[in-house]
Amino acid sequence: PDKAIAEINEAIKLEDKEPRLHLTLGKLLLESGREEDAVKTFKKATDLFPENFSAQIRLADWYYIKGMFERSLETYKVAETLDSDNPVVQARLGKIYADKNQNNKAQAALEKAIRLNPKDAESHYQLGKLVSGEGKWGRAQSLLSNAIALDARHGASYYELGVVLLGRGNVDLAKDNFQKALDLEPKNSGYIMGLAMALVEKKDLDSALEMLLPVSKGETRNPKILIAICKVYTKKGFFTAATGYCEKALNLNADNYEAMNRLAWLYAKKSVNLQKALELSSKTLEAFPNRPEFIDTLSEIFYVQGETEKAVEKIQEAIKLMPNNPYYKQQLWKFKNIKPKSPA
Repeated sequence: PDKAIAEINEAIKLEDKEPRLHLTLGKLLLESGREEDAVKTFKKATDLFPENFSAQIRLADWYYIKGMFERSLETYKVAETLDSDNPVVQARLGKIYADKNQNNKAQAALEKAIRLNPKDAESHYQLGKLVSGEGKWGRAQSLLSNAIALDARHGASYYELGVVLLGRGNVDLAKDNFQKALDLEPKNSGYIMGLAMALVEKKDLDSALEMLLPVSKGETRNPKILIAICKVYTKKGFFTAATGYCEKALNLNADNYEAMNRLAWLYAKKSVNLQKALELSSKTLEAFPNRPEFIDTLSEIFYVQGETEKAVEKIQEAIKLMPNNPYYKQQLWKFKNIKPKSPA
């Protein structure tokens, strides 16, 4: 490579305005492990030849691979002005916009990427994951199934499809897809959690714990694993164990609203630390005022404190958001008909 680099440098001295020479030099520098020199060369190529699509893409790709997403985004935008119908540009823009939670822009770019290249498995996956997050289960299932048909070795597609199927109540199929993801990446803790949650839905709580507990010992600073274990212990009615795992999760990530809500609910069910429970619940509702499960937690706290009128008022808010949810209706009946025990 050193000889080739020297030859290209000599050629550039003779023909400085030939973009292919600069791009070839950048590629050779990358291959020889001289990344900083390579990116300077690509940057110089874009400065000298801003209309050269290949130069912009090379630089944007390097920024993207190195995780420099802001710079990557700006360079891909330049590339888009040069060739708006390039599927790779649209796919990368979609992924970066999704990472930045700019969902409308992400969706538009990914839709375009798929139109331009219907066999792009990654864009089907990214768009499927995006619409799944919006609760559009049917569209998400279709896109993720396409992603798997195009690339049967992509574990993340099986995992996201499992999430969608679980959301649609198809627990057995969800379990199958989580297992397929795990078969491809047996040590992926996210996939283990997915399969464990499917087992929870099948009421196989002991098997779920058998999967999660060893992972928690290896990933002691992973709050997601701790919350998953907390959920299983909650389902088993082991509120003290559940509380311990939830407190650990919140200590690791003080801004985890799911952990806050779960811990506030557990405090309410145990009738302990009710002031702390109220603080945590209030914080979750400041961030997400229309999350019915967060509203339910606050109603439970009011009920345990003996403030049944407030509890009834709150749970009715949750019922308005989810009128067909039997649990919230059951809560309303409890608040109206069963006198709460005195707090500990």
